[in-house]
Amino acid sequence: MNANLFRAMVLIFIISIFIGVFSIIAYLTWTTYKQESMCSNYYKGNTEHTKALILDKSISVDDGCPHPFLAYSSKIGDTSMVKFLIENGAKIKQKFSYKRPKVAPYVIKHTPLFYAIYGKYELKKINFPLEIDEKYIAALEMLVQNGADLHTPCGREYKDGVSDSLKTAYRTESPDTQNALDIIKLIDHPLLNDFAEKHTKPSTHKRKNHPSPET
Repeated sequence: MNANLFRAMVLIFIISIFIGVFSIIAYLTWTTYKQESMCSNYYKGNTEHTKALILDKSISVDDGCPHPFLAYSSKIGDTSMVKFLIENGAKIKQKFSYKRPKVAPYVIKHTPLFYAIYGKYELKKINFPLEIDEKYIAALEMLVQNGADLHTPCGREYKDGVSDSLKTAYRTESPDTQNALDIIKLIDHPLLNDFAEKHTKPSTHKRKNHPSPET
């Protein structure tokens, strides 16, 4: 192999690497832009854009910004979006990571129903005006009618290897888990109270902790 051919092969190899790296960067940049654009439209109420992406399989019906569409749409009482998501197979009972503490030995898990209710409680804690109306209750009704359960415990889930003594220390601050009924009691809003009374049934779980304002 002469020197010129060798140099040409090396040059082609370097160019190939450069093109590959550039393509990856371009793809990641475009993907990030599309995600941010979609979320911006979604939060502005342009859910038709999100629906189109779900229908053409560009994104999953269980994606979110960052929380699942079903959870957020239920919280804001967007009954049209909630209905669309349920009809297209959104996971109603699955828990998702609500917060990921960087140093704590646990993650916080919520179902869409719990998130939709707990989000209102977080607003109440900072004295933010609560937007609890008939549309919001209707969105919660859709979740319950399709399998969501007010008794499902949500909250802290410990990582493997966490000692019992450390768990006890966290339980002293607040329960490991709460359910949506616990949070409704803390919010104490007439519409939510009526909703809870309508769907309350005897729980098969014995609660070991009293309701606490924090999960």
